[in-house]
Amino acid sequence: MWEKLRIDNTAEPNRVQKVEHIRNLVLSGSQPAQFPDSIWAIHLKFWKEKSADELLQLIGRFTWLTGQPDLAIDWTRIEGALVHSGFAGNRSEATNLTNRPIAAVLQKLSLKGNKSLTRRDLKESLANAALDELGGRFSMAIHSRVSILETGLREVRHSVQEIQKRFEVPDLFLKPPRLILEVPPEADPGAPREEVVSNLVAALNDCVWLAIYGPVLSGKTELVIRVSGRLPSRKIWLRLQGATANSAAGQIDQMLETLSIGSQHADDFSELAKNVFSTLGQGAVVILDGLPRFSVGDALAERLLLLFWAAAGLGVRIISTSHENVPATLAGRLP
Repeated sequence: MWEKLRIDNTAEPNRVQKVEHIRNLVLSGSQPAQFPDSIWAIHLKFWKEKSADELLQLIGRFTWLTGQPDLAIDWTRIEGALVHSGFAGNRSEATNLTNRPIAAVLQKLSLKGNKSLTRRDLKESLANAALDELGGRFSMAIHSRVSILETGLREVRHSVQEIQKRFEVPDLFLKPPRLILEVPPEADPGAPREEVVSNLVAALNDCVWLAIYGPVLSGKTELVIRVSGRLPSRKIWLRLQGATANSAAGQIDQMLETLSIGSQHADDFSELAKNVFSTLGQGAVVILDGLPRFSVGDALAERLLLLFWAAAGLGVRIISTSHENVPATLAGRLP
């Protein structure tokens, strides 16, 4: 039940009742021995007081560990939360606050002897402005090396795939789950929203990127399914519900790589997007359903900008759904 709601809660009938059933199951559990009373009290308070919509958002973001934990951290979201909650006065200050614990942990790891780390150590690091410069350097180095590794892996994969084609050998990689890029079926075809659908179809003729946003359970996905049913051209649907900004960026990469099979090799993301959109043809529509929160400058934002410019040059349209509108600073970089 949890997984069905997590993957696509808009397609689940009686989803609010199912959320309440999960709430009751969680609240009926007994306190684990390793949980302090204070933590258990916070846990119970959360499940008692949060609305069904808020719990649906939690379920959408939660991924069960399956032996391969996801180590990606959405730093931009953490920084945004620090600013929003008042712990940081601006984004620069929030960046320093997130970098300080990184510096403290890596310093601890570099020392011989005891490498234990306490909550007090982390709390003290947050107040230590002397760690700002070091933390910033560490953070940049981490992002740089991750980028180098990702680029290297893409190049290795491409080289191996070329060898496979030339010598007709079986696939040497363990493939990730195949992306489903088809438009899902209508869950509520009788909903009386014809005027809204017609207005959105008309708006799509005058823009490159149509961003639809609104709260959970407001019917965004179902609305776009109905809009896509009015469009005669080819449609690509990428499901992003529950993704972080980093994992959504990865799924967009995977989508383009899937659609580029048989196409000319591209050395960078922009070229890859142009190749794919050229193959899809003028009038094609790419739908990004469930964009997570993101900030200008992160991996997802940069990909969205490059997708936009590739689509604009080749007559392709983009539709996105999200809980939030596109950040104003990103929208300001679009015509």
